[in-house]
Amino acid sequence: VNHPDLNRIDVYVLSAGHVTKHVVLGSLQPYSERPLQSRSHAVALEFLPGQQYELLMRVRSHGDWLSWVKFMLLGVELTAKDAVAVCEKLQALQRELEQPAADLPKGLELMNVLYQYPIITANGVRRHLGGTLATAISRLRRFEALGIVREITGQKRNRVYRFDRYIEILDAGWTERKTAAEKKLGKANA
Repeated sequence: VNHPDLNRIDVYVLSAGHVTKHVVLGSLQPYSERPLQSRSHAVALEFLPGQQYELLMRVRSHGDWLSWVKFMLLGVELTAKDAVAVCEKLQALQRELEQPAADLPKGLELMNVLYQYPIITANGVRRHLGGTLATAISRLRRFEALGIVREITGQKRNRVYRFDRYIEILDAGWTERKTAAEKKLGKANA
């Protein structure tokens, strides 16, 4: 256990429901009395092959747990808010592209494939939707004309298409969450 603020760590090894070993670790243990001469709280445990063991630890500390809990809850709050915002943007994108896609043969099916595979080749489309390679290429070109996907290789063969707006929403969610966390942590530390 590599955390210097842990005052006492009781390590219990149980075999067949009985304590077979009890070791005390922690920052209050004098260095000379630690099982391993280490700054980290460590102990070497030997186990016999074929035996079943349970390892239990009880940790005590007088550290600032409230600040740690607040920090973790802040992370949960920011992540939840970000997830809701990203979902709302994705739903708006889906509503916006539903009609143009529905006007094309297997357009809605291709949209569903793109939500799962936002970077895809014509062979990938063919695998998921069936049909010929030429049909898959045609479908991707129609989507490219509508601005739904963009070809990213510039090649004549083995082209790769990217569902930019979808990926940008996911990337922006991460960037917004990071910025919000940095701002909130800055206020909390000020």
